[in-house]
Amino acid sequence: MRRIQPVLQVLRVLSLILVASAVLLSSGCSGTIASKDSSGREITLAKRPERIVSLAPSNTEILFALGLGELVKGVTSYCNFPPEAAAKPSVGGFMDYSLEKIVSLKPDLVLATSNQDDAVASLTKMGITVAVLDASTVSEVGDCITLVGNLTGKRREAQALVSEIQRDVKSITEKVSAIPKSQRSKVLYLAWDSPIMTVGPGTLIHELITLAGGNNLASAAREAYPVYSMEMVLVENPDVILIPRVESSLSLEVLRSLPAWNRIAAVKGGRVFLLDDDLVSRPGPRIAQGLREIAKVLYPDVFGAKAP
Repeated sequence: MRRIQPVLQVLRVLSLILVASAVLLSSGCSGTIASKDSSGREITLAKRPERIVSLAPSNTEILFALGLGELVKGVTSYCNFPPEAAAKPSVGGFMDYSLEKIVSLKPDLVLATSNQDDAVASLTKMGITVAVLDASTVSEVGDCITLVGNLTGKRREAQALVSEIQRDVKSITEKVSAIPKSQRSKVLYLAWDSPIMTVGPGTLIHELITLAGGNNLASAAREAYPVYSMEMVLVENPDVILIPRVESSLSLEVLRSLPAWNRIAAVKGGRVFLLDDDLVSRPGPRIAQGLREIAKVLYPDVFGAKAP
């Protein structure tokens, strides 16, 4: 008996370990998942989501980048990347979404933005879990990716994606750091031309311009999207003008034909560039690509590439 008892004790210990491991594994797969979203709200899920609706293109890109495309059951009409996203059922536009359509898709998780308070409130009252993703810096983009990874069981994939973005951003900023401040370009991001609207502090594009080594013309603005008069632009006299390509009728040739605009250094020097707005304005997994596009047009010699 003395020889058998130690063996039985070992077996009991092993049994307890196996039971504890099973509980932990079960908790990881189907237990409660909790995490705070960008608005500070505690998001709780009873299990990993199986039906997800995205209310913003950036959220959709994050989901697909993490390999969750099959779980995406609804997107907005603006969700055009990756191409597979456009084939998903549409719930409407970014602001003119259909709550009825969202509900009909029976989501167990909806990814919204801070501009969609009505949807967040309405869907939450209906018992649908909604997480808000909002980012105005590259670091916060990483936080959003991490949040989605935590909620969907894609933590490793999210960590790998965030690390990749951080490496790409670091490689760009290291090259920019060698450019003397006296040689850095003053940049006007022409978000709208009538009235003249640009981007100020607190916007993602402002940070991208700064990280790319540019001096944002509106860096001292008090608003996120300040409006400038033509006289103010002439006084600031930007070296580079960046224009979002989406539905833009502006170009270097057009600005050269317009009175006053043809007196600006950027126009006279031919440094007016159209940018892929999806890359630079969406707080998603392609944000480092957007940063690189800005850096290339500001300093093509440094980055060894022609401007787009």
